[in-house]
Amino acid sequence: MVNLCLDIGNTRTKLGYFKDSVLIKVDTFMEDLSVNLIAEYAKQAPFDHMIISSVRILNQEILKELSKSYSVIVVNTNMTLPIKIAYETPETLGIDRICGAIGAQFLFPNQPTLSIDAGTCITYDFVDQNGIYHGGAISPGIQMRLDAMHKFTGKLPQQNFSAIPVTIGTTTASSMQLGVGKAAVFEIEGFIRHFSQAHQGLKVILTGGNTGYFEQQIENTIFAAQNLVLIGLDRIVAYTMKNE
Repeated sequence: MVNLCLDIGNTRTKLGYFKDSVLIKVDTFMEDLSVNLIAEYAKQAPFDHMIISSVRILNQEILKELSKSYSVIVVNTNMTLPIKIAYETPETLGIDRICGAIGAQFLFPNQPTLSIDAGTCITYDFVDQNGIYHGGAISPGIQMRLDAMHKFTGKLPQQNFSAIPVTIGTTTASSMQLGVGKAAVFEIEGFIRHFSQAHQGLKVILTGGNTGYFEQQIENTIFAAQNLVLIGLDRIVAYTMKNE
């Protein structure tokens, strides 16, 4: 079975091809979802099912057109999933968070997992050893912190995050870089300690656009999985097909 998995985020879309649960190709693009875009991918590599996780509002007309030609699944919290949701407000829960948590459970079945997605925001999602999703935390991502300092002050400059190591800020720019970078590292390490103390044998999985930076900086034992949401999407397709 070949699945086309789309992880539509705030700033970009990741597309992954899975053949019999093995990820064989990943593409990243900035353009919006369209019928022509999917048609081009279908020509290059035909697929059996397409599944979509989106943090944006999807164009229903496009989905309707896609459904005429392909088997399309749009993930939502009302559908039956490989994990149970114990979140108090599931209707507000980011679909990407759920998919990442499912991916983490696939990598470490029957174990407590904490998936950390370091992207536009930094999200923390905990699933216990019984496959029950309880929730987690959300905080601003690195670039969002830099943007906020510029926006809400009179003189701090606008800049993009640099992963170049800084041990002390000797300029305003490097002080901001060190501040947001290390603060995020200390935050993640603190959350890992917080969940590890309560859940013995916790497995920590790191994903998202800033995975490379945090993987080098964090001293705790973590497992980096850049395509964790895509892995979760593929598992949802397999679970759905099995239980139809």
